[in-house]
Amino acid sequence: NYFTRYLPLYDPKKILDSQAKPVGMALVAQPLTEIDQLVSEKYLIAYGIGGGILIIVLLIAIPLATTISRPLGDLANLAQNIQKGEIETKIPTTKRSDEIGLLNNALSSLVSNLVINQELLRQEAEQRGKQAIIIQNSANIEIIWLKLIFPLITQKTYSKIKF
Repeated sequence: NYFTRYLPLYDPKKILDSQAKPVGMALVAQPLTEIDQLVSEKYLIAYGIGGGILIIVLLIAIPLATTISRPLGDLANLAQNIQKGEIETKIPTTKRSDEIGLLNNALSSLVSNLVINQELLRQEAEQRGKQAIIIQNSANIEIIWLKLIFPLITQKTYSKIKF
């Protein structure tokens, strides 16, 4: 089996005369086994190039994906710790200026503000506790006054008044 192609051969005068008839035929034939072998070789070359490109893409994509996914995972874990109430969680600083760096800085500011607000609430609660003690002491003094001192004063006052 051969792959064949027939081509007409013209006299060089055909350039001048467009009505010229062919003077012969040329036959080009190639065995199909050779063509199959050439096609198979070309497929192997194409697969090799494709595989090489795939390996190069993976060698670039995997570290690139890791540089994005690892910090996001770390930030998600930190956010979950903060959600659980662990606001003393240390947020690592980063020099990144991309979205991950912005998210890291925002989370760090959030934690700093939470720590400050918690300290303010603790101080306010402490102050309210002191005020409650003062109010309690004032109430105790008033009770002492009403139960002990006031009856004494009123007895002395009544004893001085003569009816």
